Amino acid sequence: MFNLARVFNNFFNRTRPKVQRLDLTGRPSAFTAFSGDPYANDVYRAGVDAIARMAGKFILTPTITFSDGTTARTDERLARVLQVEPNPLMSAYDMLYKLFTHLYLHNNAYAYVLREGGLVTGIYPLHVTTCRYETDEAGNLWCRFTFTSGHEYTLPYSEVIHLRRHYNTSDVEGDPNDAIAAGVKLADMQNKGIEQAIKTSGTLRGILSFTQILDPEKLRAQKEAFIEDYLSLENSGGVAATDQSATFKPVESKPISITKEDQEATKAKIYNYLGIGEHIVNGTFTDDEFGAFDESTIEALALQTELEFTRKLYSPLQVARGRRIECSTARLHFISTKSKVELLKNVVPMGMLTINQGLELMGLPPVEEDMRIQSLNYIDASVATEYQLARAKEVVSAPEGGENGQEGDKQ
Repeated sequence: MFNLARVFNNFFNRTRPKVQRLDLTGRPSAFTAFSGDPYANDVYRAGVDAIARMAGKFILTPTITFSDGTTARTDERLARVLQVEPNPLMSAYDMLYKLFTHLYLHNNAYAYVLREGGLVTGIYPLHVTTCRYETDEAGNLWCRFTFTSGHEYTLPYSEVIHLRRHYNTSDVEGDPNDAIAAGVKLADMQNKGIEQAIKTSGTLRGILSFTQILDPEKLRAQKEAFIEDYLSLENSGGVAATDQSATFKPVESKPISITKEDQEATKAKIYNYLGIGEHIVNGTFTDDEFGAFDESTIEALALQTELEFTRKLYSPLQVARGRRIECSTARLHFISTKSKVELLKNVVPMGMLTINQGLELMGLPPVEEDMRIQSLNYIDASVATEYQLARAKEVVSAPEGGENGQEGDKQ
C-alpha cells in the first residue's frame, strides 16, 4: 500500500546540511494554520469549493519557446504527472482542488515535488499545521513542516511548490486569514441563533412561586424538577401544570430574530473576501458575471500557478532556454447557448472556425471530414484593392447608359 511517510523518509535519510532559523525583515517567517476553522462554516466552504472546483480544471502543460517565438509541447512523461496522476493517491484535478482549498483556508498551500534520477515523478499536496523556515551554511532555504499527525519533516524550499495569498507582511508567507475571522464567527452565530430561536419558540419562561415556606434544599429540588419537566428544550410542550402549593407567572420572551437582509450581508462579506459572487457559487451566473470572475480571480490564480510550477519544476538554466509550465484555462471558458449561437452566426461566415470547431463549441461530436466554410460576401483583404480596381474598369468601359449597355442598345 502507498505510504507518503515512506516517501519522505527515503528523502530524509539523506545527509542534510546544518540549518538555522531564517531571519528576514517583516513578520516572523513561520506559518501556522488558521485556528478559526472557517471551513466548518457552510458559507465560507461553499465559496472556497466554488473557486477550487474552477481552478481544478486548469491544464498544466510542459512547453518550450524557441528563439523564433514559436512554442511546442514537450516531455509527455511530465505531462502525464501534471495532467493525469501526480501521485498514486489522487488525480490532477484532486491535486489542484486540494492546493487551492488550502490556499483559501490558510492563505498558503504547499506541495512536495518528488524527483527520482533528476526527473519529476510525483507531486504531493501537504496538509501541515506549521512551517518554520531555516537556512543552511550555503544560504539555501529549508522548510520544517509539522503535519497534523505530529511528525516533523524538513524539505528544501526548492522542492516545495508554495502558493500564497495576501502576501504582505512576511517575506515568505501569506498573511493569516484573521481578517475574516469576525465574519465567519458572525455567520456561525446567525446559524446557531436561528436554531436556538426555533427551539425556544415553544418553551416556557417565568417565575415559580411556592405558597409555603420550604428549606433551600427542597426549594432547589422543586425548581429543578419543574425545569426538567416543563422548561427544558427537549421536554417542554409549551404547557405547565401546578397545584395550590405553587404558582407560575410566565415571563414573555422575545428571541432576537435574524432577518434575511442580515444573512445576505454576512454572506456578501465572506464572498467579497474570497473574491467570488453568490451567482458563481450557486451556478446561476451570466456571461458577464463569469467574465468578471474569470478576469479578477481565475486568471490571477492561473498566472500564479504557472509561474510557481515553472520555477520549481525547472532549473533556472532550463527556464532561460524557454522551458515553462503553461497553465491553460481553456476548460473554464463559459458562454451561454444563446451567446454561442450568436458567435457562430458572426464568425462562421468569415471562415474563422472549422465545422468541427463549431461543433465542439456546441458540445457536439465532430464529423469525419472537417473543413472551413466561408460566405462569398467576404474576400481576402490582400486582393480587395485589385477587386475594386477591376470593378472600376468594368464601369468605365461599359457603354453609355448603363453598366451592361442595355440602355445604349436601344434605338
